[in-house]
Amino acid sequence: MQLNLPRLRLGMAGAAVFLFIAYKLMGGAFTPQQGILIEFGSDPDRFAGLDVEVDGQVVGKLEKLGAQTRTGLVIPAGTHTVKVRDPQLRCAPASVDIQSNGMKVMLLLEYEESADRSGRLTPGLVLRP
Repeated sequence: MQLNLPRLRLGMAGAAVFLFIAYKLMGGAFTPQQGILIEFGSDPDRFAGLDVEVDGQVVGKLEKLGAQTRTGLVIPAGTHTVKVRDPQLRCAPASVDIQSNGMKVMLLLEYEESADRSGRLTPGLVLRP
């Protein structure tokens, strides 16, 4: 058996072109996409599955992947209001400024108590930068 280098090179070039086209068709990009990362490790079993709202629109859910308790969402550049929808607890909205340089903004989801008008403490959620 004889090694045919021109054919081998042509085959490798064809495979590279095919992989590049498949990558672009599946939404790939060569630059990182800007957005937010939400870390919800303080109570992952309770927070997993909650909706994430950006500017009044639901854009995704908090999802656990094994032991990882961080969800990333792609959001266009600009100033946005982010909050988590929980059926039992109120979440204070967080204002975030997303830059178009591909960097992500990290938010930490935690419990927080706040006083109502009568001075009674009520539990809630807060997103901290």
